[in-house]
Amino acid sequence: MSGETGSESSSETEVTIEAQEVQNGSVSHDHTVSHIDELEDIETSETANLVEDNNATSPETAPSQPVVPKPCCPGLGLFYAFCSCFFFSSASLCVKLISKDHPMNPLEITLVRHIITGLCLLPVMIYLQVPILGQPGQRMILTFRGLTGATALCFSYYAIQHMPLADAAVVIFSSPIFTGIFGRLCLKEHYGLFDIFLTLVTFAGVVLIARPPFLFGGDGESYGSTEHLLATGSAFLTAMLSALAFIIMRKSSAGLGIHYLVQIMFLSVIGAILSVVVLAATSGFTLPPCGTDRYFLIAVGLGGLGGQIFMTKSFLYEKAHAVAVVRTMDIVFAFIFQYLFLHHIPTWLSVGGAVLVASGTVGLTIKKWYVSSKASGNK
Repeated sequence: MSGETGSESSSETEVTIEAQEVQNGSVSHDHTVSHIDELEDIETSETANLVEDNNATSPETAPSQPVVPKPCCPGLGLFYAFCSCFFFSSASLCVKLISKDHPMNPLEITLVRHIITGLCLLPVMIYLQVPILGQPGQRMILTFRGLTGATALCFSYYAIQHMPLADAAVVIFSSPIFTGIFGRLCLKEHYGLFDIFLTLVTFAGVVLIARPPFLFGGDGESYGSTEHLLATGSAFLTAMLSALAFIIMRKSSAGLGIHYLVQIMFLSVIGAILSVVVLAATSGFTLPPCGTDRYFLIAVGLGGLGGQIFMTKSFLYEKAHAVAVVRTMDIVFAFIFQYLFLHHIPTWLSVGGAVLVASGTVGLTIKKWYVSSKASGNK
């Protein structure tokens, strides 16, 4: 009986971590950003148990035979994942469109995003009777998670503002590779030759996008400039911080069973506080002039929230590895939006870099799916 309870607790923790990563997909994310490929062995029934049970913070109260919702049509979960990519990419486009000539402070955009998310979630959490700030034993790990997630979100917005939209999305999409590296360093997880090869492939794609002057020189499109390299570095930091946040949750939240709404709300609270403090100590907060910029600000918040909702719904019906493959649509939408709305034609080097990064990430997903399937078959 004790073994059965431990299994349920472990499953709930994995699902909680998975839902948390949805929050980081702001660029795409907001990104997110997300490390869905690390969780391919989660059963959809376990995810449904967490979403449907308002008391998911207590493993003992979880039903022994959860009811798995059945989709009204085949592929509904994949459709939800596709919709989440659209919303995340739309939010990123709005960040790019806000004051294109004089970009708004990324901290100000982050603050508005967190406020909108919090205001939308608050009535839902009250209705569902979910503790808004979680339980006392959960708040330390939520604070660490909020700090890393909010910082990653701010860096991602800076990257989107100062480099082509598709390039920023591609670099941030490399975050699962860093999850493997940090997992090896912090959790002593297996990291074999194939993982190293995929990491090198991903880094090669990032180099093609960054185009450092000592390798490529100047090409007349500001590639290799100080601003472009800083933006690439910000996108790189976004991917690393997202991966680090995921490792923190995996290492420290075992058995806590934190509800996914609590995690998103706590991220919004910590992010808003951090943004206010830094803005107060530096330039202060200034809204953009009346007009379309303010509508874009609201769209950033609503787009990020919509992406989170659809991503969470997708896990009710599909396993994580399938959703991870669909997440490559983040890159596709970024290239489409860049061409249609920003009138920027990507270079062949950018396309080649995107292919390498996507190949590395999808390859990691397929590898983990194969390992988990093989392990399941041996049981």
